[in-house]
Amino acid sequence: MEVWIIYALIWMLCTGIFWILQKIDSESSMNRNGFIFYAHLWAVVISIWAAIFTKTDFIHSFQLLPLAMIASISYFIVLRLRLSCLKFMSSSSYFINYRIFVSIILLLWGQFLFNEFIVTSEYIWVFLWFIVFYLLLEQKQDKKWKENLKTGYIYLWLSILIASILWLFQKWIMIQDFDVLTYVLYSGIFWSLASLIFKWKDNLKNILTITSRKHLLFLLITALSFGIWYYFNLMALQGGWDVAVVYKIISYSLFFPIIFSILFFKEELSLKRIIAFILTIISIFLFV
Repeated sequence: MEVWIIYALIWMLCTGIFWILQKIDSESSMNRNGFIFYAHLWAVVISIWAAIFTKTDFIHSFQLLPLAMIASISYFIVLRLRLSCLKFMSSSSYFINYRIFVSIILLLWGQFLFNEFIVTSEYIWVFLWFIVFYLLLEQKQDKKWKENLKTGYIYLWLSILIASILWLFQKWIMIQDFDVLTYVLYSGIFWSLASLIFKWKDNLKNILTITSRKHLLFLLITALSFGIWYYFNLMALQGGWDVAVVYKIISYSLFFPIIFSILFFKEELSLKRIIAFILTIISIFLFV
């Protein structure tokens, strides 16, 4: 097995774990901005460690600073919206629909902005994922539940819109050939600062306070999963990877929080959802 495939598998595993932790955080009384702060502070640690390990220097760029700031604040907002959205809708509805529509928007933008060619299998993929979206629509008669679900869908669509713009923006950044480690360092700093500045209803003390050993363990696992994911992301990018294979491997990380939520948060597993999961697996193979 090629080394970059091992990196991709580790990347997928850590992404899935990080998404599970987001679901746990959304269902608990833990401080969300604290979750974001400690997770993204680790990006700074990883970039410094990677620079020391590889004996490379950070390449400072004044042009990169505002770009990293814009990307970091945008990602912070996406993550904050995700944590709020998971309070109002199931993991399967959020993560699959998030993956569906961000990918569709990127596919369309790739065609119109970067002259990328859409093959027949991708048209089939888009059709299948609209069926998946329909199958995952949540319907109940409870008025309060409907209001919460409406709020959840608003958060979902906002996160999809911002995330798709962010991916396009980051693609443009990578085309400019900036130093990757410097970009990770700047991003980690701005991510952490954003969680402190945009503290919403929480004060600074609450954000930084670790309330128990359980809370400390949760934050440590969060930091490690995010940090390892970020590091092996870079390793895969530098390892001559096969984009088609890696995309398929990484895409399956969305099933980690879904399966976890079904097992531990007792989310509904109906025939419609099972069909949606099967169609999602098929569509991932058709996407690239």
